[in-house]
Amino acid sequence: MRRRSPLYGLASGILLFTYQLRRSPEVLLWYLGFPLILIALVKYVFLTGPSAPTVGLVGPRSLENVLVEAGFKVKIYDDVEEGILDLARGSISALVVVDGGEVKVLYSYPELKGFAWAAGDVIEESLRGGGKNVFTLETIEVEEAPGRTLALYTINIVGIQALYIALYGGMVEIVTMRRDGSLKLVASSPGGALTLSLFLAGYSLTASITSATAVIVFSILLGAEFSGVSLPGALTAALLILSGLLTIFMAALPLSLSIKRHETASAIAGLTGFLAMMGGGLAIPLEELPDTIAAIAQYFPMTVAVRAAGEALLGFKPPLEALASAYPLYTALLIASALGLASYKRIISMAIEE
Repeated sequence: MRRRSPLYGLASGILLFTYQLRRSPEVLLWYLGFPLILIALVKYVFLTGPSAPTVGLVGPRSLENVLVEAGFKVKIYDDVEEGILDLARGSISALVVVDGGEVKVLYSYPELKGFAWAAGDVIEESLRGGGKNVFTLETIEVEEAPGRTLALYTINIVGIQALYIALYGGMVEIVTMRRDGSLKLVASSPGGALTLSLFLAGYSLTASITSATAVIVFSILLGAEFSGVSLPGALTAALLILSGLLTIFMAALPLSLSIKRHETASAIAGLTGFLAMMGGGLAIPLEELPDTIAAIAQYFPMTVAVRAAGEALLGFKPPLEALASAYPLYTALLIASALGLASYKRIISMAIEE
């Protein structure tokens, strides 16, 4: 019998997903229908008005307590440009800039003028001790803000899909292959471990590329603003998302060792993905999560990957700076890889022994 190259596993994974996409309504729904529905919800439900009432502050840190005591939620910035970017994104409703004795309050949507005035009034009262308001109230041009915000949400949805693909590949697919005997067949063949890993890689990468392409194209049709995207930025974003996918995939492998039924694996993957999506800053911005959850979620691997990918893709940061900011992702990837590789060896040996 002619020995097949391990690349046969890669080709098999690509072909299997392509076949399932054409023949399986379930695969079509989850890999294309689900993310497109999310994009439509973001466009027509969540981006229909101004942002949540959060005040950005560039100035003395002592003024943060002044705003908090007045009932405002506050986000601190080190420079004005960073705050203006978040104002344009819709992450904050007003930006207070205190430079020496000058106080300037920026806002975007007309509906937020009163909110911005109130924030400026609080700062003015603290600095001047009462009297006539002399701070400057300015609006910024945000005609592209809704499109830019939709573009950022699009990257989040690509991250959500990568999260589910990783959980499915590292948990559900392994359990399914063990149940139907194909795992033993592949593991017992020459180059079995490598063939299986390439099969899973081919399937996951094809699913990710197909889903991401559909999401981005659909979001552009709905008005997402991706102008100014550079090739280095796009490649950096892709690398970060794939690193997040690999981290979750490796972390899911140890769980597949103790799960016997396909239905159980699907339920656990679905629940884990939902909790990570809702509590990890992917479906709901970190700024709108409770402080304790947000403090933890900012280190979740896919959250780190998505935020850095968005900054690189849309030009908020140079590619190298975006990569450097994602250091928690690399730490998680190293730990998950160590656990995942140990579990993978065990998965192969168990399959051969069965």
